Amino acid sequence: MLRTISANSPPLKSPKKTNGPNFTGPSRPSIVIGSINPLSIYPNIVIELYRKLVVQGLTAEAMSFMKGDLLTKTKKLVKGLAKVEPLWLKAMEQAPPVTFPRAEGTIKPMSLPEDVYIKKFYKKYPDSKYQDPIKISGFNPPPARLFGWRVLELTEQGVSEEEAMAVADMEYRSEKKARKEAYSRLKQIAKLQGKKPPPNPYPSAIKEIQAKEKKFVHDRFHNPETVKLAEKMREERAADWQNRRGAGDW
Repeated sequence: MLRTISANSPPLKSPKKTNGPNFTGPSRPSIVIGSINPLSIYPNIVIELYRKLVVQGLTAEAMSFMKGDLLTKTKKLVKGLAKVEPLWLKAMEQAPPVTFPRAEGTIKPMSLPEDVYIKKFYKKYPDSKYQDPIKISGFNPPPARLFGWRVLELTEQGVSEEEAMAVADMEYRSEKKARKEAYSRLKQIAKLQGKKPPPNPYPSAIKEIQAKEKKFVHDRFHNPETVKLAEKMREERAADWQNRRGAGDW
């Protein structure tokens, strides 16, 4: 029924203003802390927090379906009415697939029984890392690993660890000395025959690398094209430095 407004009619009363959002219906949230209602003080903040909590709850519930293997995921989806039960589900439940163990946390480093003696060998002969060549693609193990294998072999025969390390150390030094004497003998024979001394059949790792780099070092100072390219690079670097210095970057 409509009300007719005339000049003699009393003024209409305006609705009462509230300090919070106008929630209607039975789902209106009521949050009271002590005798203070946060909705009456910070309505926008409370609503935003409530919305974030709802979104986080839905996200966590949705992400829970993505955990586990194929059988676990399918059972969760079927239980949540998000997927029709496939024909193979019951058969897979009776005979579930094999689960392989997974590493917990970080993967542990691989260690071998002779690694303890290899560390002791390098501690006593630190130059062996640079003198004895270690070829990854080669079949000959480095002297440090031979030392560790020899110690293990002797300890398995009943020899004490200290005596086994002493024997392996003596064998390593005698073999190294024999190699030096063999090369010196080769040089003496070549000198008597008036020939150029042959290359060392047991070169160190550093000398092998230097032999490979010898050609490039020679080209750097004697090849005209390489010298020209080096001069050009030096000029470009100097010009770049001058430009940066003029621009105030330094």
